Amino acid sequence: MSDFEVVDANLRSPDDSYVVACWKCEQKFDAASARWCNTDTKLRTLECPHCRSCFCQAPFPYRRAFWNGAPKSLRENPSRFRIVAGDVVANTAVEGPALDSTPQHQPHILIVDDEEPIRSLAACYVEQLGYKVTTVETPDEALVITNAIAFDAVLTDALMPKMDGRELCRRLKDAHGDQFKVILMTSLYTARHFRTEARHLFKVDEYLAKPLRYDELRDALQNVAPLPHRSGDHNVAVAG
Repeated sequence: MSDFEVVDANLRSPDDSYVVACWKCEQKFDAASARWCNTDTKLRTLECPHCRSCFCQAPFPYRRAFWNGAPKSLRENPSRFRIVAGDVVANTAVEGPALDSTPQHQPHILIVDDEEPIRSLAACYVEQLGYKVTTVETPDEALVITNAIAFDAVLTDALMPKMDGRELCRRLKDAHGDQFKVILMTSLYTARHFRTEARHLFKVDEYLAKPLRYDELRDALQNVAPLPHRSGDHNVAVAG
């Protein structure tokens, strides 16, 4: 089965249903209502209701096309990420009312990452904290959208094709000054001299090493784009 046979465009509806053809038996079904698999991995996927095949076993081109085309409600479903299942999800909700009854600004965060699983996981976590979230795949897309929308902060991966997150930060700062705060997340540039370089040369506001920790991500966001509510404390690792 090719990449282009995953989704049946004729059966798409305006809601969150997502009709696809199984990678193995090729029967069509609504993935939005399918069962999550029991594979012992941090990143879960679905089971075909017809042949019970797990999508974890599907060829990579199929899985990539499947998730790239999936609706946001499915891509960012907490059940997809085993480490945020059960009571952890419930406890990550924003606690308590606002300090007063006046309307409160909901900070808007732009997430930039070329890897869909990490992008969706970060969006899932950040939204649970109480932020409004927009995601893009490339730095070029980020530069375009930030000319139209005044985000409160940008959470970007460091290593991406064509332009890395540090250069994206430099360009955002050159174009908008300190209007956009930038949080850089990386699994490579973790040594102290990289951190110093990121802050002083590229003007990065917050620097997070991967795999991210939920509490560190929460604290970094709170530093650059404070919420009007208070979030709960958790020590949960974010894969990346």
